[in-house]
Amino acid sequence: MSSLSVAVLPDSLPFHRARLVHAYGRLLLSRGSRRGAIGQLRQAFERYSVLGAQPFLELCAADLATAGLRVSTGQDIGPLAVLSAKEHRVAHLVAAGLTNQQVAKEIYISVKTVEFHLGNIFAKLGINSRKDLAALVADQAETGRHTPLHPTIDEASA
Repeated sequence: MSSLSVAVLPDSLPFHRARLVHAYGRLLLSRGSRRGAIGQLRQAFERYSVLGAQPFLELCAADLATAGLRVSTGQDIGPLAVLSAKEHRVAHLVAAGLTNQQVAKEIYISVKTVEFHLGNIFAKLGINSRKDLAALVADQAETGRHTPLHPTIDEASA
């Protein structure tokens, strides 16, 4: 089923294909199909890595962590490294301008849980606003401190 679902998009659109594979992996994960999700998420992770699509690579890494896999970039990833996988995901979505309701819908959690994670994020990073968070995420992206040289997925966790 997985190869049929994503096979309709030509390889000439690599970014869109990576997004589709990632979305399908997330769907499988939300439906409790961990094994199928891991296969799709690994594929998306590798595609994002080749493309250098760092924000999407980080989101995919967070999904892999949710599935129980550790992702190592082999580099210092900056101040956001102190965040848990879920906090990291929330931080990037909020920094991208999503509301708490939109974040909740995107990652299948309640608005109250988003608020809880934001409180933890602000405390861990020593900031107190969404604007500060967006600036921190943008600064980290500009400095390239989180760009992986050789991203790897810990196979032992699978």
